[in-house]
Amino acid sequence: MSLNFKKKNNFIKIKLNNFYLILLLLFPLYKFSDVNYGIGRSDTFPSIINSKYKKNINWEANNSIFLKCTRIHIDSKDPIINGYLSIKLRYLGFKHMKSNSYIIENKNGNLKNCKVDILKTNFIIIYEKNS
Repeated sequence: MSLNFKKKNNFIKIKLNNFYLILLLLFPLYKFSDVNYGIGRSDTFPSIINSKYKKNINWEANNSIFLKCTRIHIDSKDPIINGYLSIKLRYLGFKHMKSNSYIIENKNGNLKNCKVDILKTNFIIIYEKNS
Protein backbone atom coordinates (compact mmCIF):
# COMPACT_ATOMS: atom_id res chain seq x y z
CA MET A 1 0.00 0.00 0.00
CA SER A 2 2.83 2.42 0.72
CA LEU A 3 5.12 1.06 -2.03
CA ASN A 4 4.51 1.32 -5.75
CA PHE A 5 6.30 -1.24 -7.90
CA LYS A 6 6.85 -0.37 -11.54
CA LYS A 7 8.59 -2.47 -14.10
CA LYS A 8 10.65 -0.52 -16.61
CA ASN A 9 13.25 -2.02 -18.99
CA ASN A 10 13.41 -5.33 -17.04
CA PHE A 11 14.07 -3.44 -13.80
CA ILE A 12 11.67 -3.06 -10.92
CA LYS A 13 11.45 0.50 -9.66
CA ILE A 14 10.13 1.05 -6.15
CA LYS A 15 8.48 4.34 -5.33
CA LEU A 16 7.23 5.33 -1.88
CA ASN A 17 3.70 6.56 -1.48
CA ASN A 18 4.40 9.16 1.22
CA PHE A 19 0.79 9.83 2.18
CA TYR A 20 0.10 6.20 3.13
CA LEU A 21 3.51 5.83 4.72
CA ILE A 22 2.83 8.77 7.03
CA LEU A 23 -0.56 7.34 7.98
CA LEU A 24 1.02 3.96 8.77
CA LEU A 25 3.67 5.60 10.95
CA LEU A 26 1.10 7.69 12.84
CA PHE A 27 -1.25 4.80 13.57
CA PRO A 28 0.71 3.37 16.57
CA LEU A 29 0.83 6.84 18.12
CA TYR A 30 -2.95 7.07 17.91
CA LYS A 31 -3.71 3.50 18.96
CA PHE A 32 -1.42 3.35 22.00
CA SER A 33 -1.61 6.95 23.21
CA ASP A 34 -4.49 6.26 25.62
CA VAL A 35 -3.25 5.02 28.98
CA ASN A 36 -5.64 2.27 30.07
CA TYR A 37 -3.28 -0.15 31.81
CA GLY A 38 -2.58 -2.25 28.73
CA ILE A 39 -6.18 -2.63 27.58
CA GLY A 40 -5.91 -0.11 24.76
CA ARG A 41 -8.12 2.57 23.31
CA SER A 42 -11.86 2.07 23.19
CA ASP A 43 -12.42 2.35 19.45
CA THR A 44 -13.81 0.43 16.52
CA PHE A 45 -10.57 -1.30 15.59
CA PRO A 46 -10.66 -5.08 15.99
CA SER A 47 -9.55 -6.16 19.42
CA ILE A 48 -9.44 -9.34 21.44
CA ILE A 49 -11.01 -7.44 24.34
CA ASN A 50 -14.71 -6.62 24.18
CA SER A 51 -15.43 -2.88 24.30
CA LYS A 52 -17.56 -3.26 27.45
CA TYR A 53 -14.40 -4.21 29.36
CA LYS A 54 -12.56 -1.19 27.98
CA LYS A 55 -15.33 1.24 28.88
CA ASN A 56 -16.77 -0.15 32.13
CA ILE A 57 -13.76 -1.32 34.14
CA ASN A 58 -10.86 0.61 35.62
CA TRP A 59 -8.07 -1.95 35.19
CA GLU A 60 -5.71 -0.26 37.62
CA ALA A 61 -5.49 -2.61 40.58
CA ASN A 62 -3.01 -1.19 43.05
CA ASN A 63 -0.55 -3.87 44.21
CA SER A 64 -0.63 -2.68 47.82
CA ILE A 65 -4.27 -3.74 48.29
CA PHE A 66 -3.33 -7.36 47.56
CA LEU A 67 -0.22 -7.42 49.75
CA LYS A 68 -2.24 -7.16 52.98
CA CYS A 69 -3.67 -10.63 52.31
CA THR A 70 -2.31 -14.15 52.68
CA ARG A 71 -5.20 -15.85 50.88
CA ILE A 72 -7.23 -14.28 48.10
CA HIS A 73 -10.37 -15.58 46.46
CA ILE A 74 -11.48 -13.96 43.19
CA ASP A 75 -15.22 -13.51 43.57
CA SER A 76 -16.08 -13.22 39.88
CA LYS A 77 -17.44 -15.62 37.29
CA ASP A 78 -16.09 -13.56 34.38
CA PRO A 79 -13.12 -15.33 32.70
CA ILE A 80 -11.52 -12.06 31.49
CA ILE A 81 -11.50 -10.56 34.99
CA ASN A 82 -10.33 -13.85 36.53
CA GLY A 83 -7.51 -14.10 34.01
CA TYR A 84 -6.33 -10.54 34.60
CA LEU A 85 -6.39 -10.91 38.39
CA SER A 86 -4.67 -14.32 38.31
CA ILE A 87 -1.81 -12.90 36.25
CA LYS A 88 -1.50 -9.97 38.65
CA LEU A 89 -1.54 -12.23 41.72
CA ARG A 90 1.06 -14.59 40.27
CA TYR A 91 3.26 -11.59 39.50
CA LEU A 92 2.98 -10.55 43.16
CA GLY A 93 4.09 -14.03 44.32
CA PHE A 94 0.76 -15.69 45.04
CA LYS A 95 0.36 -19.36 44.14
CA HIS A 96 -2.78 -20.90 42.71
CA MET A 97 -4.51 -23.23 45.20
CA LYS A 98 -7.81 -24.20 43.62
CA SER A 99 -10.54 -22.59 41.56
CA ASN A 100 -10.08 -18.79 41.87
CA SER A 101 -8.10 -19.06 45.14
CA TYR A 102 -4.51 -17.96 45.68
CA ILE A 103 -2.10 -18.04 48.62
CA ILE A 104 1.18 -16.33 49.42
CA GLU A 105 3.66 -17.79 51.89
CA ASN A 106 6.43 -16.34 54.04
CA LYS A 107 4.51 -13.29 55.25
CA ASN A 108 4.68 -11.90 58.75
CA GLY A 109 2.22 -9.73 60.61
CA ASN A 110 -1.53 -9.49 61.00
CA LEU A 111 -2.64 -10.70 57.58
CA LYS A 112 -6.09 -11.60 56.35
CA ASN A 113 -8.12 -13.82 54.07
CA CYS A 114 -9.56 -11.65 51.32
CA LYS A 115 -12.00 -11.63 48.43
CA VAL A 116 -11.51 -9.57 45.28
CA ASP A 117 -14.56 -8.25 43.51
CA ILE A 118 -15.58 -5.37 41.29
CA LEU A 119 -17.69 -2.57 42.69
CA LYS A 120 -19.15 -0.59 39.79
CA THR A 121 -15.93 -0.04 37.81
CA ASN A 122 -13.13 -0.62 40.35
CA PHE A 123 -11.53 -3.65 41.94
CA ILE A 124 -12.10 -3.88 45.69
CA ILE A 125 -10.73 -6.10 48.45
CA ILE A 126 -13.07 -7.46 51.09
CA TYR A 127 -11.12 -8.48 54.18
CA GLU A 128 -12.77 -11.52 55.74
CA LYS A 129 -10.97 -12.38 58.96
CA ASN A 130 -7.57 -12.51 60.58
CA SER A 131 -5.48 -15.54 59.71
